[in-house]
Amino acid sequence: MATKSTVIDLDPAPLDQATRLLQRTMRLSATIQDGDLHLSNDTDSIALTPVTRMQK
Repeated sequence: MATKSTVIDLDPAPLDQATRLLQRTMRLSATIQDGDLHLSNDTDSIALTPVTRMQK
């Protein structure tokens, strides 16, 4: 049985912005819509758009 795999890249700028979502006690919401990942807390949100590097 062949296994499908995908390798993606994420832009580092939104990942750096993700640190503002981190708190000692936190609650994060995640939504995947149209291929984008949206992370949010009570005050901030960021969007991460994956870029496919390789797909088998």
